[in-house]
Amino acid sequence: NREFRAYLESLVKGRRVSHKVQNVDLLARVAPDKTARQVIEEVSGDNAHIPEMVSRLGMSRFLDSKLSSLSGGELQKVAVAAAMLRDADLYFFDEPSTYLDIYERMRVAEEISRLAEEKEVMVVEHDLAMLDYLADYAYVLYGEPGAYGVVSGIKAARAGINEFIEGYLKEENVRFRCEPLKFELYSVQESRLPVLFEYGSMSKSFGSFTLTVEGGEVRKGEVVGIVGPNAIGKSTFAKLVAGIEKPDAGQPVQGLSLSYKPQYISFDFDGTVGEYLSVEKVSSPYLKEFDLEPLMPKRVAELSGGEMQRLAVAVALSRDADLYILDEPSAFLDIEQRRRLATAIQRDIYDKEKAAFVIDHDVVFIDSISSRLMLFDGEPSLKG
Repeated sequence: NREFRAYLESLVKGRRVSHKVQNVDLLARVAPDKTARQVIEEVSGDNAHIPEMVSRLGMSRFLDSKLSSLSGGELQKVAVAAAMLRDADLYFFDEPSTYLDIYERMRVAEEISRLAEEKEVMVVEHDLAMLDYLADYAYVLYGEPGAYGVVSGIKAARAGINEFIEGYLKEENVRFRCEPLKFELYSVQESRLPVLFEYGSMSKSFGSFTLTVEGGEVRKGEVVGIVGPNAIGKSTFAKLVAGIEKPDAGQPVQGLSLSYKPQYISFDFDGTVGEYLSVEKVSSPYLKEFDLEPLMPKRVAELSGGEMQRLAVAVALSRDADLYILDEPSAFLDIEQRRRLATAIQRDIYDKEKAAFVIDHDVVFIDSISSRLMLFDGEPSLKG
């Protein structure tokens, strides 16, 4: 690959690279007490550019907040800003859309596009709409996860995206997937579903932020999709329902068995994936559906973001529960893995007459699995 060889040669010559990492939640783990302002000032080559960047990315309201208190979308914007403010020759963004709502994705995409007018930029991304907006050219990567990967020749962005969706590379004459990617939509008659549980009004405050929840009901066999802007209280609601946080006013959900997959994934387990799956008693259909069998010998601590997500979702869905709460289960997953996840959720919830709350920013994914939507509105970081 001539382009890749030229890139490696440029590194040997001392060209500088700014890298926005995939797992932005690591920022809060490594430096929980630092503020967003401190992080971007430490890496910035020129602090004069910080106010403009903060304004364009909409970071003013949380600039002086500690990283440990930020939402996933806010951490993502801190990481993107820090990468952009470094003085470099090449900028590499690894999944910059993760945790961001659709509006914030467009805001970040516009900033990356602006940067690309003067600098060289590479982006790894699973949101094909965002990639189509950003990219001039594209490489398609395919192969066997955990075993080998192949990089296609360079293609015009739209052609590369279309060939990826079709699963067939025309110039290489290679078919790497048996069929095109598509999501199946489930149709559920809401009125025919019996009520599983009801929840009352609740409220919860964290510092200057207050979440107010109106009461409602959830029916057997339905998935309630939860959508809304970043930092508006969606994950807080999930924690209230799961019993991880206690409401300041109102009563939490009681009398239900719950399975909860949090937004940020961490495993306190010193062993292999196979050993962990054995401890959690995950059944074989999930091993195949989430392609976990090749990961069995791998240590849990060595998993990538997408591998950790697949493991966490498989464990959550394999538990016997009345209500499943999945906070951003599509994060770090590619489109084919998201399709498999949608199929698993549809099967387990609809067919087994369970119920689920699913928080996600992938509008295609959330539309494909949801019976109803719960909309969060308000003022980010202040009230929801």
